[in-house]
Amino acid sequence: MREILPAVDALLARFESAKLRDYVAQLEQPDSFAFQGNQDFITEIAAYTRETLGSDLAEAISGELRERPQVLTANHHGIDTFAQSTQSNLLFSMRKRLDGKPVKTVPVLACGSVPLNNLTYPRGLLVYAGTSVPGDGGICKLPIFPDSYKRKLVSVVGPFTAEMLCRSRDRANRLVADYKLGGALEAAINTVFDDFANVGQAFIGYGRQATVVNHRFWQRLFRGRSCRSELVYIEIESIVSRLLEKDLFDKSTICHQLMFDPELRRQLIENLDGQRGCWQYEKLLRRCSAAAAVKGFNEADSAQGTMFFWGVDAKGRKIPLCIMEDENATGVELRGLDDSGQLWAYPFTAADMTWAAGRSFVTINIHIISSYIYCQRS
Repeated sequence: MREILPAVDALLARFESAKLRDYVAQLEQPDSFAFQGNQDFITEIAAYTRETLGSDLAEAISGELRERPQVLTANHHGIDTFAQSTQSNLLFSMRKRLDGKPVKTVPVLACGSVPLNNLTYPRGLLVYAGTSVPGDGGICKLPIFPDSYKRKLVSVVGPFTAEMLCRSRDRANRLVADYKLGGALEAAINTVFDDFANVGQAFIGYGRQATVVNHRFWQRLFRGRSCRSELVYIEIESIVSRLLEKDLFDKSTICHQLMFDPELRRQLIENLDGQRGCWQYEKLLRRCSAAAAVKGFNEADSAQGTMFFWGVDAKGRKIPLCIMEDENATGVELRGLDDSGQLWAYPFTAADMTWAAGRSFVTINIHIISSYIYCQRS
């Protein structure tokens, strides 16, 4: 790991003799220049929490964010049983309030613009021990959503159903009966499925269900009264969509300026071109051209990222988008080509972007979100 990730060596050089609590304490960044206030951000976080987990937790999370605005932003949304996420959540929960007391909330802004079958496997459960399923490397995947859903984005998937849970529980019990899963896991897995069933299907989408499930999983990590905090997974696209509805019309906000000041937008596009996790402009232009719709796009251009937003097609899959002048040179469009060869175009105006983002037709590029949230909370 040290050979692949030089940052690990740098961390070890600085902190290898530090206790975990000391390491977590140094993560607190000093106050920096604020481009704009963060009260609307905290208000939306509280609203999301209130709608999903209740008023008491909403009040607690908004109070702690006002005192010390720190959130995790590296996690993927969905049912999260990914080992790395669990470790980072545990570390983050060790931070302190200004009075030295333990925090009550562990806020996680999780990215929902990922497919159900990605590395963290929001499609179902990852079981890390006691498996002899061939090819799994000791990790067993227990899907809840069917295979036809695997490329759909977490943000646009509807809630899991009782029938899905029944099929997944039956599969888990068969794996135990066939000695492919250790018998000691059977009771724990059935408890997990009981939790799923108690969540129910009353939520508008899978994202809200996942927030409740992850909250319950967190409580089950601890014994007795040792769990002093509550884990709150918040779909980042939902929060940013709400903020965009306000900020895109406000010329004083950093988001409006980045998108609609022509010179600033040009500099942003040029400086982030080719950067990891952003976009590759030439590849996007080739894919999004009208000719590509007729001839098909080159698969070699499939890893090109997107500009500002992702489009979402009728199947719930991502569409890379590119800023382009429209044919009549009367304005700017976000243009994309989906995997079926259909061209998509959105006029790049505040009204069109907020309309699309508010209805899940467009979901926001996580890297632009991260910069935007940072500006909000700074």
